[in-house]
Amino acid sequence: MQPILTEITNYWKNKAWSPKISIDTRNYQTATKAIFIGVDFINDVSGFVDPKMCALVAEADVYAIFMHNLGVPANPNN
Repeated sequence: MQPILTEITNYWKNKAWSPKISIDTRNYQTATKAIFIGVDFINDVSGFVDPKMCALVAEADVYAIFMHNLGVPANPNN
């Protein structure tokens, strides 16, 4: 992941126009690395059930995408 995201963000860094870059993950460490590299969106495919992921995105300068996933069993406590 890291070499590809680094190349993409570096390629578009000084262009007149650049696309927004999003990463789909449920992993806090992956999201942390992606934010450090310079992605614009974190799409948490688990719907931000991890409090560390919520705190990370709240503190970072990125947009959050909440995703519904039928493959993840529903949590009756939510």
